[in-house]
Amino acid sequence: MSPAQQKVADDRAVAQVEATNHAPAPLRPVMPQALAPAFVAQHAAGGKSCAFVAKGETAAIALALDGRIELQIDGQPAVFSADKGSARLPSGAWSRYLGKALVLALDKPGAGSPIARLVINDRYNRPVFEAGGKLRCPAI
Repeated sequence: MSPAQQKVADDRAVAQVEATNHAPAPLRPVMPQALAPAFVAQHAAGGKSCAFVAKGETAAIALALDGRIELQIDGQPAVFSADKGSARLPSGAWSRYLGKALVLALDKPGAGSPIARLVINDRYNRPVFEAGGKLRCPAI
């Protein structure tokens, strides 16, 4: 191989390694589980709160409290902090919450529509969960 051909081959190999190193992780969908009614009642009692209930479900999958939102993902509690630069929603809720590896967006119903929307994105801004439903404010 000539030095010019070797340089082309080396550049191609370096580009492949760099592309692999900068590729996003595989998409990993998440599925929030229903929060126990006792959990919602205990944490929402006496304070500002909103509960998100997915369409067709009866139990809340997200509970927005003052400055945070709580979910259960893969059987573990997941707590997201409010992005206080985002829009305010009823009862002290916010429209955007930040977690360690996930970002949650909560859209309130529009005028004349009872449907709210919950979207969870991964660190690459890819949706890993989306659901329409109701936003109950206060939660209980």
